[in-house]
Amino acid sequence: MIASLHGIKSGAILAIDGNPLAKNDEEMSEYNPYRSVVKETVDIALKIALDALISGHASLK
Repeated sequence: MIASLHGIKSGAILAIDGNPLAKNDEEMSEYNPYRSVVKETVDIALKIALDALISGHASLK
């Protein structure tokens, strides 16, 4: 929204982990953000974001 107000293109890539609405752990007391699957997902999301930035920059030339 802020970028749009300033006429700037923006985007987001999110790595979603966990479900606070899950019936089996409503308080997420079992949640562990340090699992390997979370790290791998964040790494992939970062690569996608960097690739998008590079390809977007290349298309401006």
